[in-house]
Amino acid sequence: EPLDLKALEPCAPGTLGEAYLRFMVDNQLEERLASGYRELHEQIEAAGQLERMPDVLRYKVLRGYQTHDLHHVLTGYPATPLGELAVQAFGLSQMSFPYAGMWIAVVTARMTLVEPDLIRPAMDAITDGWSYGTGARSIQFVAFERMLDRPLAEVRNEYRLGRPPV
Repeated sequence: EPLDLKALEPCAPGTLGEAYLRFMVDNQLEERLASGYRELHEQIEAAGQLERMPDVLRYKVLRGYQTHDLHHVLTGYPATPLGELAVQAFGLSQMSFPYAGMWIAVVTARMTLVEPDLIRPAMDAITDGWSYGTGARSIQFVAFERMLDRPLAEVRNEYRLGRPPV
């Protein structure tokens, strides 16, 4: 089920739950918090868009929507265009999920053909996300919702996310 921000308010300072709440509020993401994920997934599936997709990727389509912002908190990447790019590269390094690869391909084409000033920062974000993801334990299918009361530093250490991203 989607996380309820009100339910996270009692989370102790330094916990994953408190860091997630702060990330959502600081980035003004609360209005969109997990709204309609299940319905969206059911619509996509009913339209046949997931028909030939392997079960693990079908699950990732839904789960990716639900865990994306938790991945920002865990990796330390900000909710900025370059932070988003780094999170996609991080995820791609852990699981060959086509969506992340397409995201990176589109950005790479854009920086090459339209915005050459983006080449250096975008490539830095991609390579940082990729190398950070390959050195970490996979966070792609973890029920972090069950760890919200744990210290963020402890969870990061467990998943080898102890270094600050570039």
